[in-house]
Amino acid sequence: SSTFTYTGDLITKITELNLATNVQTTFDYTYTADRLTKVICSDNYELNYTYNADGTVSYEKTTVDSSNNTVLLFHGTISFQGENVYDNNKTLDTTAANVVSKEQVSFVYDAKRNPFNNITGYNKLLDHYNTISANNTASSTEIASTSYLDTDQAISSLKQYPRSFQYNSGYPTEIVSDKPVFENHNNNHLKSVYIYY
Repeated sequence: SSTFTYTGDLITKITELNLATNVQTTFDYTYTADRLTKVICSDNYELNYTYNADGTVSYEKTTVDSSNNTVLLFHGTISFQGENVYDNNKTLDTTAANVVSKEQVSFVYDAKRNPFNNITGYNKLLDHYNTISANNTASSTEIASTSYLDTDQAISSLKQYPRSFQYNSGYPTEIVSDKPVFENHNNNHLKSVYIYY
């Protein structure tokens, strides 16, 4: 379950409770001029966002190690088309000095409304990636690449995740996909059912 705490129309905290393990995780959100600038998670990481003149948003994720040093885990850029997240380009910063690892995820959308878009303030939560978009993700493409600078070798892979929908009154009631709607990385073939009250 997820419990949202608001300040005005902005979500300033989300408390997630795993009902199976009873483990609780909190996310604290900080805004500047109604734009999300920082997320602090109780799982020992922090996300910082910078808004660029071209409409993209840059971000970096850090953690604190056992010696109390701040460690950069990855950084990247989110691009938009209208109200939808178009792609997410990420560079991993925990690789060896002579290795560059990157990930790019691109999204294609349907023309129906994303039900999460009706949650006040949800579309500002950049850490929720493409679920903040105005429409539903019809498919996604993930490209991962690793370059070895000392040998000029490169390895890349491409994965595509199509989704099929059932709708009622313009909103999805069922989504079937090889990748879950939420980012828990379960690779089983999944069906997500939406129930509205």
